[in-house]
Amino acid sequence: MIHNFLHYYKPYKSILYGVVIGSLVAALLDLVFPMLVRQILNEVLPQKNTDRLLHDTGILFILYLGNYGLLYLVNYYGHLMSAKIENDMRRDLFEHLQQMSFKYFDNAKTGQLLSRLTSDIAEIGELSFRGPNDIIVCCITMIGTIGILFWMNVYLGILIAVLLIAKTLHTVYVNKKMKAAFRENRVKSGEITARAEESLGGIRLVKAFAQEEYELARFMEKSLDFFGNKTKIL
Repeated sequence: MIHNFLHYYKPYKSILYGVVIGSLVAALLDLVFPMLVRQILNEVLPQKNTDRLLHDTGILFILYLGNYGLLYLVNYYGHLMSAKIENDMRRDLFEHLQQMSFKYFDNAKTGQLLSRLTSDIAEIGELSFRGPNDIIVCCITMIGTIGILFWMNVYLGILIAVLLIAKTLHTVYVNKKMKAAFRENRVKSGEITARAEESLGGIRLVKAFAQEEYELARFMEKSLDFFGNKTKIL
């Protein structure tokens, strides 16, 4: 399954490499900024050296502007790549559905299929950018922060390292519990779509027999199921 997902990066390798390198440089710059500010506060200001102060703050300002521009490019091309991957996956899924048998469509709900083609694919497409980007930024930030703190103060570095590791383990634990809830949430969302599609598709019959209240109750039953499941994720 992972190999099938990675296959969609193949046509956009140049964009992916650019996003990865840009994210790496931006994460490293985020570590450099506090060190430059610390140097200005601890060394430059006490010396009251105006020329050096202007020089260092100018460099810091240029780096901030460069980092802002870099993040803009990373986000722009990253979302462009995810949109293209999302489009490719939706095309392949629709083509796959067209090849399914009549028996499959007799048992499948149209709303569930529509949910797969729209919201589910959109989430996976967003993951195609956010996944690599967030992993790089988080890893560089955590490792770099711990390394800098160890360089400044060993005891402070140990404390922060323990806290970060504990937070990471807690996040992994929570994600495992939420994974099942998110999966069920997608199923409930598809059921709402299926119910709405069924009711609105036969709206003439509903109105002809004055069944609006009945159809509303059926729709709200699915909607409340979706609401109840979504509150588990909060």
